[in-house]
Amino acid sequence: MFQRITITRQSVSGNPLDLGFLAECLVFYEKVRVIADPESFRYLVRCCGPDELLDLLRAGVLEIEFFDNLTGVPTVQTSIGPAHELGCLSTERGKFPQVSRKLFDELAGASGKGANRMFSHFSRFVQRSVYTPEMLEQAREDWLDSSYVIPAVKSLLSRAAPEYKLPDPLIFQLQRVPSIGFRVATNIDFEAANASYHQHVSKDLSTLSEAYILITLADTRRDLLVGSRLNSEFALAPDRALIATCKFAEILSAASSGTRVADLFQEEVVEDLPSIREAVNSGGRTFRDVIQLVEKGEKFKEWLRKHETEQDLRGAYCREIARVDWADRLPPKSARWLLINTLSTGIGLAAAAHPIGGAAVGLALSAADSFLLERLLKGWKPNQFIEGPLKKFLQLGSK
Repeated sequence: MFQRITITRQSVSGNPLDLGFLAECLVFYEKVRVIADPESFRYLVRCCGPDELLDLLRAGVLEIEFFDNLTGVPTVQTSIGPAHELGCLSTERGKFPQVSRKLFDELAGASGKGANRMFSHFSRFVQRSVYTPEMLEQAREDWLDSSYVIPAVKSLLSRAAPEYKLPDPLIFQLQRVPSIGFRVATNIDFEAANASYHQHVSKDLSTLSEAYILITLADTRRDLLVGSRLNSEFALAPDRALIATCKFAEILSAASSGTRVADLFQEEVVEDLPSIREAVNSGGRTFRDVIQLVEKGEKFKEWLRKHETEQDLRGAYCREIARVDWADRLPPKSARWLLINTLSTGIGLAAAAHPIGGAAVGLALSAADSFLLERLLKGWKPNQFIEGPLKKFLQLGSK
């Protein structure tokens, strides 16, 4: 927990990334990796600023992985009805060199000043990848798992089209047809579902259909595979997280453990102020401000890294802190949160080709640990970050 997190695209129909959430992760995690497609890369650079992103990339706290291809579900009409297939789309103009070159030329304007420099710097830092045939085949296997597909489709439609009354029982059955693709048997009334969906999402952005459901299911599996690498926690788009919970509830619980703790920490310890996410998304704070906060939070991250899995030592440390300075000034509920939640065990997520849950490790408080505890209490303490840079950042961000 709090070592590494991977953030995939967070919205299909809205802004591709939640910049406030990204800022929050940069403050709490040692490394944050953003999985980018052309749209999300352009959004990231335009909204955060190219110089600010380069500072974060140079510092090693931010990583950007750009995928040079996209996944899609083309549909063809056949003699037996519409057939769908899952594939990858790759064009030269959708690859990183072309996308970034065009973007930096636009940002430089007529003078062209700085475009070559930006292109050169980002080319050195941005990692390029592709979605593989193996990822697609695992997604196709998911399509054939009715015990997963039915609850996943119910969850998707309930969120996307809340006014639409789902048929009972809901039917969404796939059959693989050799050399053609997949046929879908369903009793979903897409006209009625879209009447609800388009109350919330513009018709110009997307429309519910068999292909829409299939690509959402496929991209959920794809994002799980990509996000769960590198011994990393990962954050999925809300729609995809809801779908994935139908099959991977335990994995997703572990995957987002750090972000839940970060949210609770801000809610309980930094009371009466907006969260980091709110301060950034409201426009009260810029990414230049975020960089300064990240730089001042290095020791805070080090403290999180050393103690987040040592439940007895962490509990003893926070009980000692409660008798020293910062917890004395906290309201009772915040002190209770510290004492209870620092005893909880963080869950790491490790995966190779397939996500699997990590294991929790706890250490008892020994004589040697007591000596370390004494030294910690005499040195830097987390309140020096919370009561100083973080609260100042949030106070100014609330104006």
